[in-house]
Order: sequence, then C-alpha cells, then structure tokens
Amino acid sequence: MYCRKEPLVSVVMPTYNHAQFIGQSIKSVLRQSYENIELIIIDNYSEDNTEEIVNSFFDNRIRFIKFSNKGIIASSRNLGMKVAQGQYIAFIDSDDLWIKDKLENQISVFESNSDFGLCYTKAQVINEYGELKNIYPFKGHSGYIFKKLLRRNFISLSTVMIKKEVWDAVGGFDEAPELVSAEDRELWLRISFVFKCKYINKVLGYYRVHAKNISRTQKKNPERILICMQHFLSKNDVSGGLKKISLNRTYTRLSLSYLKKKDFEESKINLLKAFKIHPSFQVALMYMLSLIGGFELLYILLNKWVSLKKLK
Repeated sequence: MYCRKEPLVSVVMPTYNHAQFIGQSIKSVLRQSYENIELIIIDNYSEDNTEEIVNSFFDNRIRFIKFSNKGIIASSRNLGMKVAQGQYIAFIDSDDLWIKDKLENQISVFESNSDFGLCYTKAQVINEYGELKNIYPFKGHSGYIFKKLLRRNFISLSTVMIKKEVWDAVGGFDEAPELVSAEDRELWLRISFVFKCKYINKVLGYYRVHAKNISRTQKKNPERILICMQHFLSKNDVSGGLKKISLNRTYTRLSLSYLKKKDFEESKINLLKAFKIHPSFQVALMYMLSLIGGFELLYILLNKWVSLKKLK
C-alpha cells in the first residue's frame, strides 16, 4: 500500500542576543506534533550565549547559520528562506512560542485546500515573564484579504506559514532600511495581492513583548506604517480609491499617535492630510475640533474611530 510522505516544513528563526528566550522557542518548535520539519536558526553573531544554548539541542533537524544582517532582520529571514528545503515555510521569532499542534493545524489547511498561499492564526500576547496579556488579532479574515490588510495589519509573523511557491512568486521580505520593523506587513500585502489567505481562529502561538525587543516597539510607530504603505503603493498597481482609503486611515492613526504625545500641531497636520486624501464627515469633524482646541473630545473620537475600524 502506498503511503504518502508528509511534506517538509522549513521553520525560519532569526535571532540576536535572545539567550533568555531562545531555548523555550526551540523547544516549542521541536516538540510539534507535526515532526517532519527543519529548524533554520540565523544568528546575527549574538554576543551572549545563544550559540551555546542552540548547541545544547542534539537534534539533527536544526541548522545553525551565523550571518551578519547589518541591522536588517529581513535579510536574515530571506537567507533562511533561500536555504529552506521544505515545501512549506513557517516563521517564528526567537522569543516567541508555538502550541504543540500549530504546524499540524496549518498543514491540514494547506493539504486540504490548494487555493491558499498563506495561513495564519490567533496569538496570545505574553510579557517577558510569560504572563498572559491580550489576544491578537481581535478579528481575522480569510480569502482574498488584501483590501482589509490595506486598512490595518492583523497578521502576527510568528503564526504565519506559506507555501514555498509563494516565496518563489512574490519574493521575500523587502530589505529596504526604511522598512525595518514593517517589512512583514509589506510582505503580507504582496502575498494577499495575489493569493488567498486562511485564518485559523484559535490561539496556536505566543507573541512575546518585552523591553529588549526594540523592533516590536517600532511596529507600533504609525510613522513606520506610513512608510510601509507608501513604499508598497508606489511599487504595486493598486486602484486609486483603495490607495486613498488606506492612506486616509494611516494618517488618521498617525494623528492619534501625535495626540497621545500631546503634539497637537502635528496631530492637526495629519488629520488635514487624511481629509485631503479621502474626505469624510468624521475626519472633517475631528479636524474642526482640533482647530477650536477641543483636544480632549478629539482624543476620544479618534480612539473610537480607530477602534471601530479595527473591528471591520
């Protein structure tokens, strides 16, 4: 009787000075119920005992590569994808964790439906001590999700698995320095522009946020998001209406960011940009409030506006 061999999954894990966490991350990968994997660890010449911890795992599924990425983590991930031998590629950062059946769930999706190019899941946010915080995303989407991703990102990198052929088709992470910490969102946009995506509505991983993780602090910076959107839109044939809506939402979020910092002038400037790009009653009202100094009410309205858009 013919027995079909399980497809190989290549797991790409870049790391730098994460000795505190990488052991747990490696364990969560090697203990997956789906065992046909290779774990490719790309170390940016860590100065702590990261290499010692990696070498303590006597598992021939681990490939350890030292590589200087010059501060561009996208280049480490791209190297991992270039040497990957699997039919599928999964990503995990060296401070994140997977639940035991994470890969099994995603392989099941791909093997039962050839239409999907990317699969992602819910993630439980934790701090450096492993204490549970919020769950991300609040709401995910399946199918052709490009338009929704233009409005906001809801894909956590360490939950993602893609087909190797998707990387062959759209390329890897953009290594432009200005996209550092936003390169994953730019790649999800490129993938969803062409391929259908699948959302598994259950927590299958842990996304760690801690003080040492500078890139994740940068991810929350709307200015980075604006650069990402402008970069993507300048290189891809997106309709004018979608361009305007996505930039409108980005400038609105940027305005809220400045408002939180009590930089009222920059908040007004970005609201005006949002209105000029895509006029709407809500943004017009918020801009008028900013002109008359109603910043407390403006802050409430902006928060509500952004929160409502997150639910759509």
